[in-house]
Amino acid sequence: MGRVQPERVSPRGSHEAARGLALAPATSRDKALTALATLIEDAAVEIDRANAQDQERARRAGLSAAVVDRLKLDLQGRAGLARACREVAA
Repeated sequence: MGRVQPERVSPRGSHEAARGLALAPATSRDKALTALATLIEDAAVEIDRANAQDQERARRAGLSAAVVDRLKLDLQGRAGLARACREVAA
């Protein structure tokens, strides 16, 4: 499986992917969700870097500290996302 480049993922692309996943056969969907969970775990460094950049852009844009804090995705958040993907796939 190729690496996803975070800067290349658009909201439109993610909506299209979600639609395709919703229409996929259950076995394909389960495989995709399991692969996504693994990707989330394996890409921790890249996710952390992109998340820090998102938070910095939000600060520079003048968003409130509360909004910037909601953008934070830490180890627990990543683990929760991976776990949720696996639970849905189960």
